[in-house]
Amino acid sequence: MLCYNLIQMEKSLNDRIYKVFLLLILFCGIFLRTKYFFQFRWLWGDELALYYNIRSDASIFNVFSSLDNNQVAPPLFLFFSKLILEFLKFSNESYLASLRIIPFIASIISIFAFFDLTRKFLLNKLNILTSNLLFCLNMHLIYFASDFKQYSSDVCVFILILISYFYIDFDKFTIKKLCLIGIIYAFSMFFSFTSLFAIGAIFVLILNQNFKKENISKFIALILPCIIGFVLLYSTQKNILSNDYLYSFWANGFVNNIHGLVYYLFSNAFSYFLSIPVNKIDNLIPLLLILGIIKLLLNNEPRPKIIILLFPIMSLSLSVMLHIYPFYERLALFMFPLLILLIINLFEINKWYINVFSLTLFTTVLFVSLKYQNPFNAKIADLKQPLLYSFSVCGENDTLLLNRYDFDIYAKYNNIYHFNRKFKCINFTKENFENLEAGQYCLVNAVTDNHPDLTDNNQRKIYHAKLLRNLKDTEIIETYNDGKENILVKFRKQFMFTKGK
Repeated sequence: MLCYNLIQMEKSLNDRIYKVFLLLILFCGIFLRTKYFFQFRWLWGDELALYYNIRSDASIFNVFSSLDNNQVAPPLFLFFSKLILEFLKFSNESYLASLRIIPFIASIISIFAFFDLTRKFLLNKLNILTSNLLFCLNMHLIYFASDFKQYSSDVCVFILILISYFYIDFDKFTIKKLCLIGIIYAFSMFFSFTSLFAIGAIFVLILNQNFKKENISKFIALILPCIIGFVLLYSTQKNILSNDYLYSFWANGFVNNIHGLVYYLFSNAFSYFLSIPVNKIDNLIPLLLILGIIKLLLNNEPRPKIIILLFPIMSLSLSVMLHIYPFYERLALFMFPLLILLIINLFEINKWYINVFSLTLFTTVLFVSLKYQNPFNAKIADLKQPLLYSFSVCGENDTLLLNRYDFDIYAKYNNIYHFNRKFKCINFTKENFENLEAGQYCLVNAVTDNHPDLTDNNQRKIYHAKLLRNLKDTEIIETYNDGKENILVKFRKQFMFTKGK
């Protein structure tokens, strides 16, 4: 009896420790997404290019046709974003940040959705903690929660559709209920293109487990709305497939064989997700994925687990080799939850030494999250602070110098706020400042030629140091750094005289 009580006490203690760690991880995920969302940084160039398609003078039906500026986004994502924008555009000067409300809400929902998914697929509580740690503290998922792009909603919708299988009782549901589910799936296609990979997995699973003659009418009720939705979606978005610019821009996301898919794309995707240099994991990640698949197929796992984990990966792989959808960096972010589960599932063995490995993995994931991603202190490019500071130290006759990445951002916000400052675009990476006319300038710089979800600012520090070195024959009057490596340099350029004159 005493032994039994001790065992129960130990189990109760372990449960409490598990719950404390779990709540802490989930809280950190929510806190970090909220922290960066409420910074209200200005939209960067790519966000503004997408915003241009739903600006106030643009028809709301534009979202269902080809987008300008070589942008691609699901129609309903843009539709609801435009509604929010129109509703809040008179609220305050940061109204454009309202465009990030949908990505933010989707990212918060995805935290709880992914936790539910891990409970469905994993039994070991340490493995559940590790999976959620990878998901909640991932800097890219945190960043895209405050970025006017569809990547957060892609992740959210993808997970929700996969989870929906466990709440569909096909035998008990009426035709009307199944038809309603089919309509919801159809609408999700217009909210997230990548939901198609999840919907396909659910249909395969339901058909596989309920294929009977008497269920034909139910199958039709469930699948027909999706077929209609897919036809409508394809008819409005087929132009994407013929966009040469997009194809060349994402060309690295396509391969022609399985070897390239496993050893190149998957390792690169994971290195992007974790912000780890590829050479540190280029062999490890493909090996773990292969072992995860082998264990899944040979270990008598439940059929739903096999199909839900593998079908989206197989269908995405096929689309990659057919050059339909690229598996590359942020476009592949929606697949990150499955890759996590596939690898962590390797440690789902009830052996003491496996538990030691699981504890080691948890510690390693925590180290990687904090060292390579540093989500609590990420410094994100933002033109706003150094530019606004420049107005307090630079006169109206001083010329603002902006690089080509910031120039479009400034031009857009200048139209909104009417800064009434002279401004000029200069290519900082190729030119020095010798060719500038004599005068007084305010150099404002926020972004180099990298995507702005920067987690390591060493490159930007080096870049800005180079800018300062290039300010030859100038009198530097004042410098400003907002603490995130977004800088302002006020300087005076003197007349230059050539030798012999």
